[in-house]
Amino acid sequence: MQNTVKGVQGILLAAVLALLIGAAGAAAGPTVIKIALITPEGSTWTNTLYEMAAEVKNQTGGEVDFKIYAGGVMGDELDVLRKMRANRVHATGFSGVGLGVILPEIRILEAPLLFQSYAEIDLIKQRLYDHFAAGFEGKGFVLLGFAEAGFVYFFSRQDISRPRGLRSVKMWAWKGDPVAETFLQTFGIKTYPLHVTDVNTGLETGMIDAFYSPTLAAIAFQWYARVRYMLDYPMVNSTGALLLKSSVFKRLSPAHQAVLRSAARKYCDKLVRLTRKDNTEAGQVLKESGIEFLTPSSELEASFRTNADKTYAKHMPGLYSRDLFERVQRILKAHIERTLVLVLFALLVAILTFNIVSRNLFHLSFQKTLETAPILVLWLALIGSTLALKQRRHIKLDLLLRFCSPRWRLAAHKATSLFGIAVMGILLAAAVQFVRNEIAIFGPWGWTSIIFPLFFAVALFRYVVRLLNSAQAPQPSAPLSLADPP
Repeated sequence: MQNTVKGVQGILLAAVLALLIGAAGAAAGPTVIKIALITPEGSTWTNTLYEMAAEVKNQTGGEVDFKIYAGGVMGDELDVLRKMRANRVHATGFSGVGLGVILPEIRILEAPLLFQSYAEIDLIKQRLYDHFAAGFEGKGFVLLGFAEAGFVYFFSRQDISRPRGLRSVKMWAWKGDPVAETFLQTFGIKTYPLHVTDVNTGLETGMIDAFYSPTLAAIAFQWYARVRYMLDYPMVNSTGALLLKSSVFKRLSPAHQAVLRSAARKYCDKLVRLTRKDNTEAGQVLKESGIEFLTPSSELEASFRTNADKTYAKHMPGLYSRDLFERVQRILKAHIERTLVLVLFALLVAILTFNIVSRNLFHLSFQKTLETAPILVLWLALIGSTLALKQRRHIKLDLLLRFCSPRWRLAAHKATSLFGIAVMGILLAAAVQFVRNEIAIFGPWGWTSIIFPLFFAVALFRYVVRLLNSAQAPQPSAPLSLADPP
């Protein structure tokens, strides 16, 4: 009987504990994440965030919810960042300005003229995502996904297609953004710092008569209505990202963290696609509204290139390291080379397919296509060889050098570099003469042999760089390659 009573008491105690735990859980309620945005209600940014919030709430059974403050009601990005640190806001969609305050090196994504296409932007963000995510984690934030405002253009009330015109404007600069000021002042442009919310007032009063912006933002903020010209030359890609405080993220269960990460990446990717589409359409709207698109003069374009290089130098190492900058450049160069190989291969397949179909179905044969195919094969082979040189996939001396001391390995490294320079130099001179002869004999068709001097010139350059690098690294730690340029 006593055992029975104790058993009943145990069951009652367990029931009471279960009720208390359940009551505590119910009292705690869902985790509400407060998100602040400077973009207005109804904008692509805001609408996409609402979609993400609804999906996360649904997939977590309402245990993770969101409260979105749009339209800049929480202030500009620097205000929002202060409120995040005071735990009044948990997450936000930052532009490069806000991101750079937290992690300065992220501004390499907005280096002027460094990126020429969306494909290049996407590649760098993909390859360096974990690098930047770790950087934000160290600052107390979780990177949920990248976004962007789009490529940035100059707008003005006066013609800015020449250096003199551009240097005479009163250009807005985002207040609190030293990167923009450095960039513009390097170009010799007078800047007038204002908060984003004050740009319209500045244009109305004449304090400024020019601004920089993606096409979509120029319309969304109604800035375009106070200018006449847009310089049709993308200067930078205005980046963005969705950040959440690590302390809030860690309060979520692992399952809910996974749901939030997955949904955020999904909707950030969607936001990028929509933003690019909207920017394209915004460009057409600007034209229809009477904004004149200007083409920069060759002098202005050359000035942009020169000053972009100066801007990179000013930002290293204070903003981003030289190692990071060079890493980005290597990724971009490799992307261009691979793209060229893919284009040539696709062209080769198309030519061969066309010739096979025309011969078998229509009994037609085109001599030029037959002559073009082997030339493309040659181009592919030689370009592939330069990539093999660059990626250190050529003839190795590993077996022989494995038994040598570091001094002998270094000597072999230098000797093979000198040998490569001599051979490639001789072959380059011969290839140039060969191309001249081909042009003299075959006319314009002879230019197809230009691949020979190009190949030997690239190989020569890589051997020279390899030799210079070996002089700075006196004790290589691994066996060296006969064709092992950087």
